[in-house]
Amino acid sequence: MIWPLFRRDRDEPQSDSKRGLLAEYPHDSCHQCESYQRLRLLAVVFQILSAALSILCIGLAVAFASSRNRVLAGYWNPTDLKTVQNEIPAVPKQIRFSAGLRYNESHELVRTGSSGRKEYVGDPSPELESAWEEIMGAVNIFITAEEERGLGEDLYMDPATNLYMAEPTVFHDLHCLNMIRKNLYYYWDYYPHNNRSILKPHLDHCIDSIRQSIMCTGDMTMAPIIWDFNKGRFIPDFEVHHTCRDYDALKEWTLLRDSEHEERWRDSAARLHAMGH
Repeated sequence: MIWPLFRRDRDEPQSDSKRGLLAEYPHDSCHQCESYQRLRLLAVVFQILSAALSILCIGLAVAFASSRNRVLAGYWNPTDLKTVQNEIPAVPKQIRFSAGLRYNESHELVRTGSSGRKEYVGDPSPELESAWEEIMGAVNIFITAEEERGLGEDLYMDPATNLYMAEPTVFHDLHCLNMIRKNLYYYWDYYPHNNRSILKPHLDHCIDSIRQSIMCTGDMTMAPIIWDFNKGRFIPDFEVHHTCRDYDALKEWTLLRDSEHEERWRDSAARLHAMGH
């Protein structure tokens, strides 16, 4: 049998020749081999960590870009001028509207929510006119040749500047709203009405333009219905927050391109030409 032979072979003392051969090449616990293996292991771990970190960074970059694109997609519309989209940060603002209505103790309907804010309605006054002038941007602005190509044909070129012109809708609509305001019956005697032949078509145009803008924007912020104890009936609460574009940024952008006002149009044109337009 195999077992006794195996046992005997294994239990036999090693011969001197075998001892001499092994002693001739000592292992020294193979310290160099172990060090090399440890270095290789560290290198592998480093590569794995580097790959994981790279994947994480790429993922974060993609997530950030997707998030930014979602913000831009929700902030701007495809028909908004591309230059505006590139030059004005897409930062929505939460604005609490102030056009509230309530009933007082005498059961009369009164305005609320405008305390501490500038008034844009009320009896005619120099302060009221100043408030409207301050919120107005430039209704007519310069447009470059590059921008003109995306706006259709037959744009008017100003011969003094070799720049085209256009009207931003938001400021045209504000102009129209102000026009309607000035022609309300309780303002009629305050403002001059020199050319009445164009007044009706102008007002009709303004009303219809604002109607379309409101329908286009389609603000679905809710005005909750609340109970008015003075009147003993329900009434909408209009003093709620809306998500808005940065109107001040839009206004400042148009003022830098103002093509209408004598004190600004030359500087506006020079600024655009200095930018290579």
